[in-house]
Amino acid sequence: MKTKSLTKELTLLTLVATFTLGMIDAYTFMAHRQVFATAQTGNLVVFAVKLFTKGIGSAWENIPVWVIFGISCFVAQGMLEIPTDKLSRRHQNKIFMAVNVTVLLILAIVQQFSSSDLLVWPLSFLSGYELTTFRTVGSISANNGIMTGNTKNMMNSLYRWLIDHDTKAKTKFLTLLMIIVIFLFGVGTGALLCHANPLWPLWAGFTLNALVLVILFTITPKTD
Repeated sequence: MKTKSLTKELTLLTLVATFTLGMIDAYTFMAHRQVFATAQTGNLVVFAVKLFTKGIGSAWENIPVWVIFGISCFVAQGMLEIPTDKLSRRHQNKIFMAVNVTVLLILAIVQQFSSSDLLVWPLSFLSGYELTTFRTVGSISANNGIMTGNTKNMMNSLYRWLIDHDTKAKTKFLTLLMIIVIFLFGVGTGALLCHANPLWPLWAGFTLNALVLVILFTITPKTD
């Protein structure tokens, strides 16, 4: 059972991941030829459109990202199933966020010298890991990077709240609505930053996640 402090930590990480993944998807779509780091439905749609209209020479670039994303989800699930007496969830969070910040810093520096589309690959790996690992806000499960499922669940909850008078469904509806709004703000922020300067989104992602990493290491949870 999750403690209250761990629940709050996972909520923070889920909301930050939601904003960051939205920002990164806007960046990769605008700066790297319509490739998504997170939204794999979008990647498959763009792949099929390119394949049937321009040929495999234009379409192939969406496939490695999809494969890397899938591998990342596989690895993340394995990490989640490590017994907590060997590696606690809180330690896993710190390790991943440290790796996340390091990779974002490296990519932010590398992009100063190269605009290669290969930069999307490690971003896709990070996205898959975050999407699998950070998916709870309070006691509610949510998707922090792909809004199709969130929209369906949000409207299902709205029905149960308004028609079935389920008070718990109200909380879920409002939570999922908040996640969608945060994601949209992330996308909008990424788009504005990329429009101003394509180098800025990765630096912004690094800065935000570095701040969260500092919080993880400096704030000692109270005993629940």
